[in-house]
Amino acid sequence: MKYKTQNTRQVKVSLLLAIVFGFFQGCGQERPELVAPSSLDEVYAVADGSDNIRSFILMRQGKILKEKYYDSYKRDSLDHLRSATKSIMANLIGIAIDKKLIGSVEDLIGDYMDVPDDKKDVRIKHLLGMTSGFKWDEGPGYNDNNRMVKSGNPYQFMMDLPFQTETGSKWNYSTGDIHLLSVVLTEASGMSTQDFAKEHLFEPLGITNWEWQKFGDGYYSGGSRLQLKPRDMLKFGKLMADRGVYKGQRIHSVEIQNLLTDVHTVFEDTTGAKAGYGYGWWTASIDGDRIFMASGYGGQSIIVAPKVGMVLVTTFNWRIGSDLAGEQQQLAQNMGKMAWLWMRENE
Repeated sequence: MKYKTQNTRQVKVSLLLAIVFGFFQGCGQERPELVAPSSLDEVYAVADGSDNIRSFILMRQGKILKEKYYDSYKRDSLDHLRSATKSIMANLIGIAIDKKLIGSVEDLIGDYMDVPDDKKDVRIKHLLGMTSGFKWDEGPGYNDNNRMVKSGNPYQFMMDLPFQTETGSKWNYSTGDIHLLSVVLTEASGMSTQDFAKEHLFEPLGITNWEWQKFGDGYYSGGSRLQLKPRDMLKFGKLMADRGVYKGQRIHSVEIQNLLTDVHTVFEDTTGAKAGYGYGWWTASIDGDRIFMASGYGGQSIIVAPKVGMVLVTTFNWRIGSDLAGEQQQLAQNMGKMAWLWMRENE
């Protein structure tokens, strides 16, 4: 029998991720006891029984424990990361900071691109943390992300948006904010986002095959539309598990990794734990363990727990409705939670 998640009604897909890994109950409540599965076979059984799953790879301390592809999906198949692209985009900004092409996350975006007067106070950190304040709705159905893409000029679309809240005051899930980071990176480096990624991230990780969509504004999509093989998603996760080092080569600094994966917007703060959004990463700190996740529509996930050396990659069929997509995202998080709990109890 296929494994079925609980039916979940959602207003916005992004809000389903607000409690990272579903580790916590309501805000202010005591954290429930976390019980590890008896074996990793329980995690594998969830994956094997999942509808729409395409790939599952679990790594511990650099060793792949389980790798499986489902139905017609193959090891060399490319798959859309969807919004997991955002985490890669954030790391590229971090690499540019390490290389002093960008001063810091405190820099104004107007230092790198033309902005109207009302956008002059927006900083790189506001885009990374989705606190620009731009009026933006990314709920299910035809939303502002669709409108931005269909406009033919996403950069100009973002520049024309009014403000909904004061910059820096409120978190609001926005693919548009992250797309503007692609504009910043291109103008700061003098290279396209794809070329910068190829030289400073993909080639050092041994990634040779990908697809990345360029928009009508001439910039590569910052917030979505990158395709990678699951094995290459794993390489990126391994880089993060090893705090910026891959096969002995430092790709980004520890300081950048900490900056990206700190909890900058707290959704839950309970005894010994807090969870929320970092800079391009969903992130949690639990009893001193930092756990973070690149997450895309429908369950495209890279879940990393450096203390136990865990990397979990999942991909699913994402051409589905928002309710089912939310269930698959929760399912990926649940598998990550189960694997992390087992590894923590069996170090």
